[in-house]
Parts: sequence; structure tokens; C-alpha cells
Amino acid sequence: MKYLLFILICFTFTNLRSQECKCNDIIKEFINSIESNYVDFKGKLKIFGEDNYYSERSRILRKSYFKSFYDCYKLTKEYASFFKEPHFSISLNSIQQNNKYFIKLFSSDIFFDKKLISSTKTKGLLKDNIYYGIWSDQFNTYQISFKKNGNKLFGIITKSDSIFWFRNQIKVILDIKKKKALFYTKDHVSQEIEYNIHDNIIDFGGYGKWYNEVSNIQAVQFDNKFFIKTLSDTVILFRLPNFELSSKSQIDSLIYSNYGIIKKGKILILDLRNNNGGYNISFENLLPFIKTDSTIYYSFGLRSSKDNINLYKEFANKVDLPDTSDFFKIIEKMELNKDSFFILSNHEVEQNLTLEKNFNKIFILANKYTASAAEALILLAKQNSKVKIIGQNTKGQFDNQNTILPRFLKSCNYIKYNCPIGTFVNFKKIDNIGIEPDIRILPDQDSFEYILEKIKNEK
Repeated sequence: MKYLLFILICFTFTNLRSQECKCNDIIKEFINSIESNYVDFKGKLKIFGEDNYYSERSRILRKSYFKSFYDCYKLTKEYASFFKEPHFSISLNSIQQNNKYFIKLFSSDIFFDKKLISSTKTKGLLKDNIYYGIWSDQFNTYQISFKKNGNKLFGIITKSDSIFWFRNQIKVILDIKKKKALFYTKDHVSQEIEYNIHDNIIDFGGYGKWYNEVSNIQAVQFDNKFFIKTLSDTVILFRLPNFELSSKSQIDSLIYSNYGIIKKGKILILDLRNNNGGYNISFENLLPFIKTDSTIYYSFGLRSSKDNINLYKEFANKVDLPDTSDFFKIIEKMELNKDSFFILSNHEVEQNLTLEKNFNKIFILANKYTASAAEALILLAKQNSKVKIIGQNTKGQFDNQNTILPRFLKSCNYIKYNCPIGTFVNFKKIDNIGIEPDIRILPDQDSFEYILEKIKNEK
């Protein structure tokens, strides 16, 4: 059951209809849902102050009158930001992309300054500029080219999905001196992030990498594919870009098909950079190579509101796993502790009887986009003295877990959101802080060659 405690799952909901989506109704329903279902609601009020919360709540409600759909959508994000909860996720319901009413409702509010593109101050780049050319995202859905205006570069869309984005819209704004980017996500909400550029690749971290038209396609494949590779007779590299449930069979297959090679290894390198999580169950067959003789598991509790119980039931009936009995055991406990917070599993030390002890050293590569279930693996691995973490602090998206399924507002099913219902008890919090590396390297040193040199010099 331990492996069920980090579930971050995203199913789609198909029975949708056109709605009027009145903003005040949306905000009222969203606030009520968070207050009723969010596991750490009372905890966050203690940290940030009840008076501050209810003042912000009133301000958001006042702003919700006469707001357009898109402004209202941003208002839900504004409300959620009060809690500083990394596992809150609010997004547009992408299954609506063929709904003409929804597209019109959404796109009518998107502002785009056409004057900027036609301005004489906005110039194309010279060929010797490292930002010159056509840049594609990793799925080749979008392409951009950069134009310069002052000290900033504007990434203008040249190819799009023509649903959420269109040609000539601004996808990203780069401040090349500060190496900062204002990156516009699928829903056109901007995120201020750091970026790196090297070898014809612009790395936006958790928002993906963009590749110049001259980039080697193998670089794209490296970032997105699972693989095991022998770097020498004794050094094994295992690339793990995510722990989604759909990736479990691929991870297991790699372990089983390469078992003989893995058993001969003395040094294991796990590359978890940009791995934003998924499910602990996806990496369970990797644990015998990593864990030590005993492993500490911390107490974990759930908030068993009516909505949370119903959501767990919906999940248990949908999940595609051979054995779902543990999920129904959780539901039974939630029913017994209805409308309360209760401890689902107590603190315990588990003795590990089946271990593969051939590795003398284990290195885990992490960065600030390594999150959630990937952080769970790191916390388990760090209990082994043979393990060292290389890179930067992880994201810190761990303390509150079990979002289970996306939720949809009855007042407007064009918006979906995730809300964690479980949390660790008597555990040193790492949200928005992350896990410290044992060997720190700067983001611009995050090349694989540099990392290998650091590993060679480790005793």
C-alpha cells in the first residue's frame, strides 16, 4: 500500500456540454471545493494567517463579478496561489479543443500586441546570432522564431495547433542578459523562469526544451526516452524521464531485459533530471538495486470528505492495474473515518529481505524540475549510504499528495483542477525547498560530460 501514497494521475472526462460559465459561480464553487477537500487547508491558514486568508478570499470574490471567462480562469489561479501548494494544478480542459463554443470563449480574451511585430524597432536576427533560426518544441507541435526589441527577444509562433495558439502570437519573451524567460503556457498564462541555451537547444526546464532546426534529433530522443546504457564495463546509466503509470511496463521491461548487464555493474547512475513524477509503483522493481537493509516509511494521512471519497471510488473503478484491492481497502478506511482527517499508514521500518547488492556506488542526477514521485525515490534512496545526489535542489513538490483524479466544476466544466487529499505526518517538509544534493553543480554545468567527470573524481 505504501506505493499508492504518491498518486498523481490525470484521466479525462468526456461527458461535457456547453455552459455559460458565470465567473462568480465558478469562484464560489472553487473556493468551497478547496476549503472542503484540500488536506492542508487548516495547516496553511495557521502558516499564512486566517485574517490574511479571509481578506484575500473576499477580494477574489469581489473581483469575480462581471469577469470574462479567461480573466476568471486566471482568478482561480490567483486564489490558489495563496496556499503556495505545488500540487495544486489548474488548467483548461483540453478535451474541449474541438468545441467551437469553448474555443471562441477562450480565444476572444487572448490579448496580442500586433503593433509589436510590425514595429520598426522589432528586428529579425542575424545568422551569427545563437538564437537565429526556427525553433521547435519537443513534440514539433509549435515552432517559433525570434525578433529583437531592445534588450529582449520575442519568440513569435510560426507554426501552431490553431486551437490554443495561432501564428504570430508571442510564445516566449527572453531577457538574454538575465537569462530569464517569460514563458506562456498552453493556457496563455505567463510563467517567469530561468533558461539555458547550449548546442542549439533552449532548455526551459520543467516547460520543456526547444530545438533549433539544425539540432541533432538524437538530442530530442535522449530527453524523452527511457533507456539503459553501459558507459563502461562497470558503469550503468538508467535514464528515467517520468514515472507515469503508462511508463511502468517500459521501466520493468528495461530492467528485466538488461538484468544480466545490470548485475555486472558496480556504479549505477539514475538520471532523474526533469522527471516531474507520477507513481511510486512505476519504480518499485528498481528498488531492490537501491534500498539498504531497512527502509523508513513515514506516517501518511488522508482527508476523507464526501467529494474525496467519491473521487477515490471513481479512480479505483477506472485504474488499469492487475490488482486494485488496495485502493478499495483505502476507500473502506475513508468511509469509516468520514468527514475527518485520519492516519492511513503509520510510521514503520521495513526490513528488506530481497536486495541486489552489486552496486558499490549509486549516483542520482536531479535538478529543480525533479519532483513528486521522483523525489519519493530520492528520499528512499538517500537512506542508503552508497547513494549520492548530483545537481541542484529538487523542486520540492512532495509533502501533500494523492490528487487522484482531476476535478471539474459543475458551474463550468471547461476548467479542471487537482487538489491533494493526503499528507505526510511528522515529516520534515520539503515543499518549495527541495532535496539538497550531495554534490552541487550549477545549471549551466549540467552537461552529461561534466557530470561524468565529477563522478570519476568521487571516492
